[in-house]
Amino acid sequence: MVENVSEFINEFAVTYNRYENMDAKDKAVFLKRRLRNSIAHCHYSVEVRTNDGKINNDRDIWYRFEDESRKGDDKVTMEISFPSFGNIIEDAGEHTIKILKA
Repeated sequence: MVENVSEFINEFAVTYNRYENMDAKDKAVFLKRRLRNSIAHCHYSVEVRTNDGKINNDRDIWYRFEDESRKGDDKVTMEISFPSFGNIIEDAGEHTIKILKA
């Protein structure tokens, strides 16, 4: 379960030249926006990361999201393990249910 913004951003391996200089709040906003773009434009993949290509446990599965400007000069790659991504999705659903019940 992801408890706070820092845990959320720490679940992702991010390749972006200016990412490390952002504070936690900016990183969270950046990740949400760039993930949304990646999903909306179908620039994502699911990868099995084992030598033999077989899934031995959940941590062998990774999601890779990519977002790039139209000019190609502003590209970001975000990767997250299957269990971590599942926790974020589960937490988002719980958050939504709490809001709807309020």
